[in-house]
Amino acid sequence: MIILNNYIQGFIKKIYNMAQSEYDVNIDIENINEIEKTIFSMKSEIKKMEKLKLEYEKRIFNNCQHDWIRDRDLAPDDYPKLYCKICKLYNDKRLYI
Repeated sequence: MIILNNYIQGFIKKIYNMAQSEYDVNIDIENINEIEKTIFSMKSEIKKMEKLKLEYEKRIFNNCQHDWIRDRDLAPDDYPKLYCKICKLYNDKRLYI
């Protein structure tokens, strides 16, 4: 979130400075290119974080002394129906492979 907040603040400053000067289409093109680079970088970071999260979940699933309880918020045909009240993971090892 810090990276995103810093980027947004920098972008707002650029817009403010542009409003005080004469409009130049090239500045907007540069801004779009910068935004696209940032989006690509953030997507890459998200993928890394999702992979890391999955590794933690896998380790937790294999080591927790599970106490399975029924998830009452699920629809009758949803699967899996049980989750661990200790680690909050669902009773399906395939989710953490």
